[in-house]
Amino acid sequence: MAIKHLKTSIKPDSSDTAKIQPSDWNADHISDDPVNETPIGEIDGETRSFTLAQTPSPASSLQLFRNGVLQLQGVDYTLTGATIRYEGGKTPKMGDWHRAYYRI
Repeated sequence: MAIKHLKTSIKPDSSDTAKIQPSDWNADHISDDPVNETPIGEIDGETRSFTLAQTPSPASSLQLFRNGVLQLQGVDYTLTGATIRYEGGKTPKMGDWHRAYYRI
């Protein structure tokens, strides 16, 4: 399916229109990156380490949300390979939920 995109210019004619194909998009927009992944591990108020399905690459691409709030890497948790470890006092409690978004 073609997407019609109007370019901005001072020309009023139809030469200002271009069709953009999905193959023209930047590769960053077409991805198999995990989305809305729930890290593996029991949320019981004691477990601090959770595992992702894959290792984020780069590690800084990981966005971890706990109860909808973005957690800060190095402050709220650390990441080693595919393992997330919540810092002391940040351990998810029963009833909490977390989601991870990252690049591979």
